Amino acid sequence: MVKNVPRAALLTIGDEVLRGDTVDTNKAFLGTELTARGVQVCLAVTIPDDETTISDWVRRLSADYDYVFCCGGIGPTPDDKTRPAIAAAFGLELEVYEEGLARFEREHGITLNAGQREMWRLPAGCELLWGENVRMPGCRVENVYVFPGVPTVMQAMWRWVADRFQGLPRHVAKFESRARESLYAAVMAEYIARYPELEFGSYPRLKDGWTVMISIRGVDADLVERIAVEFKQAIEEASAVG
Repeated sequence: MVKNVPRAALLTIGDEVLRGDTVDTNKAFLGTELTARGVQVCLAVTIPDDETTISDWVRRLSADYDYVFCCGGIGPTPDDKTRPAIAAAFGLELEVYEEGLARFEREHGITLNAGQREMWRLPAGCELLWGENVRMPGCRVENVYVFPGVPTVMQAMWRWVADRFQGLPRHVAKFESRARESLYAAVMAEYIARYPELEFGSYPRLKDGWTVMISIRGVDADLVERIAVEFKQAIEEASAVG
């Protein structure tokens, strides 16, 4: 675990994701974006459209992490439970944000129907979240950001708030090896113990045969690059002996 780096949790909400009807691309998008900004994504969870479950998870994650990002379940239909669940997690009432709703109707030259108005019933005192060409609001309650589940809409809303999230960017060095992981596992354990400020990863994959992608991440770019060279040599030496 990297110290002194903002920590985030991702919470995907939706029965359709659990069933496999919908592929969750939001986790990968947010993980990439947050990592690039120096925020460490420590946990990603998918839960059903159940108000009690959502409330419990939001309350727990909000206490344990610097930021929580929820995706999904804020539409106008009865199966969307996120808005009341977020309110319940913080002991808040839901209220229609009439001022924001009126401004939206005025700027877009439309009158929202009852279903569309329902999406403006949000936890009292929350911050409204917008996005370019987005026709529904998200919200922020304390350290919890609530986004729509539709990827294009979520990404537009993310761009609205992305600059808020800044930590110490981590540098990464990567190299490939054809060594068997079992031959350098002990060497890797030694490096992890010796350099707790760095993150070491070993990821097997099939690419013209069996290969392993090794990654080393850390705030100190010079240290990352130096240890990557050393670790690569150590892997080669361990594999030669094996």
